Amino acid sequence: MKKRTLFTTICMFILAFVCMFAIGCKSTEEPPVEPSDNTKLSTPTDISISGNVVSWTSVTNADYYDVFINDKYEATVSQTSYTIEITEKGEYKIAIGALSIGNRYEASDLSES
Repeated sequence: MKKRTLFTTICMFILAFVCMFAIGCKSTEEPPVEPSDNTKLSTPTDISISGNVVSWTSVTNADYYDVFINDKYEATVSQTSYTIEITEKGEYKIAIGALSIGNRYEASDLSES
């Protein structure tokens, strides 16, 4: 009987030690780096138009882009091009703004073409 009590006590002690060790362990995974002071994204550059497709250079840390035509919102896209659906010939003011998911970065100024 004494052996059984001693065995049970030792098992409980080991179990308690394992639980304390598990609780005390910290994750080695580092949290994602967030920009400080909501850094502003760069303004999209090198806007070009070929036929009815507008394209621009990718902005670092931008997740998507807002497209404006003649100062009116047209679309939000994740790629660096947009097909304009206007079929009338004429002059159009095109502006592109870079944005990030969850506002990790402040939206860029609008570029104009």
